Amino acid sequence: MVGEMEEKIKLIDALLNPKSIAIIGATENSVMVRKMLSNLESWNYKGRVYPINPKYQNIFGRKAYPNVNEVPEEIDNAVIIIPAKSTLKAVEECIQKKVKSVVIISSGFAERGAKEGSEIQEELTKMTSKNNNIVVCGPNCFGTIDVLRRATSFCEIIPKELESGDIGAVFQSGAMIIALYTLASERGIAFNYLISAGNQADLEVADYFSYMLEDDNTKVMVGFVEGIKNLDKFVSVAEAALLKKKPIILLKIGSSEYGVEGAFNHTGSLAGDDKVFDRIFEENGIIRVDEIEDLIETASFFSKVLRNGKKIRGKNLGVITMSGGVGSMIGDLAGKHGVKFPISKSISNELQNIIPKFGTPGNPLDITVIPFEDPENFKQLVQIFMKEKDLDMIGYALSMGFPKGPSASDKLISIFSDLQKETEKAFFLFSIGAMSLNDWGKKRLKEVGLPLISGVGRCMKVIDAFVKYGKVAGLS
Repeated sequence: MVGEMEEKIKLIDALLNPKSIAIIGATENSVMVRKMLSNLESWNYKGRVYPINPKYQNIFGRKAYPNVNEVPEEIDNAVIIIPAKSTLKAVEECIQKKVKSVVIISSGFAERGAKEGSEIQEELTKMTSKNNNIVVCGPNCFGTIDVLRRATSFCEIIPKELESGDIGAVFQSGAMIIALYTLASERGIAFNYLISAGNQADLEVADYFSYMLEDDNTKVMVGFVEGIKNLDKFVSVAEAALLKKKPIILLKIGSSEYGVEGAFNHTGSLAGDDKVFDRIFEENGIIRVDEIEDLIETASFFSKVLRNGKKIRGKNLGVITMSGGVGSMIGDLAGKHGVKFPISKSISNELQNIIPKFGTPGNPLDITVIPFEDPENFKQLVQIFMKEKDLDMIGYALSMGFPKGPSASDKLISIFSDLQKETEKAFFLFSIGAMSLNDWGKKRLKEVGLPLISGVGRCMKVIDAFVKYGKVAGLS
């Protein structure tokens, strides 16, 4: 069993970072093919690309072949863009050619419940299960993106400037992958793998997570899941992830009647009993979120806190803000997630000595706008706050958002970032509402290395999730 998994991981590596790609069904009229080749060119893909189509001798200036068996060299990955009814023959030819991995972009399988498409997918599953020398991504997917190694089979345009991070993503929805990296890029959050799993006829979400567990570049794994194909396998992978302290964060749809129907229509996935999934997730430290932005920012928070070597033992939060109104709002929202704001009399007295008279020496700590004029005052206030033994973490509320260039606000963020190196308490930044960063801001946020959460309510949810995960994973 171990040997089989090791071999599968090698094949998944060939899927994500192929040295050669065959495109079955390539034509110059195909928008998908044009986008795929454009991605490979803009990313300076170093491997070989072989168009496969018996009707043409050349496609986009590349020599075309009638089938994969006519290609004189080995093929790591074959991308299939032909009608569903023709895919079985194409996969059979790939098996004969000893192609290591296949991506089936084509739809028309089990996603709509049609008998013919379901039978084709069932036969595809049987075909791949009998052969341990090939893996299949899809069908009904957008392909894969290996951001770190600049290799892709994705059939939609990928930004050339997409940066790599330490978060791996596996989504059953291809369109949601696009939403993921678009929204994440606006916040300076980066991924190393972006995988559209589709109908999971062969490879399923758990298989990709198994690969990421063995990958040192992946620290956090996220998924958009419509249905779990093999629950035992998934739980086994979740248990392994917990031991390795690699968090899994899932956006699982299908909790309502409409969600269940939508999942089945989209990828043919049976969503199952939602309460059962909730229990399994809780027992195995899997963090469940409800929205794509929660997924992105929770993953980023986990990634940066763990990278900084911090442990959040409880929900005792210290908040530094420049607005009394913001402090009150934070207090209201925190109660829903059990977040508390302790402060001792001695710390309050110390703060009183240096805080402006119209400030509030409590927790949340309203420091007013004086620190903009006197950064040393801000440093002293944070250092006093750091001495509060009952605090597990300290958050700095950015009332005016993340700076867009060098400024007094940026100086305070630098001070805050430097001070977090002097304590075991986790430090993070959060804004009052949703926001995006300009290019300077993204670069600056990467330099300071602190998590940034947009929205007070989301901030409290993320803290709650991290503390619960820490207890199950043994981080507290």
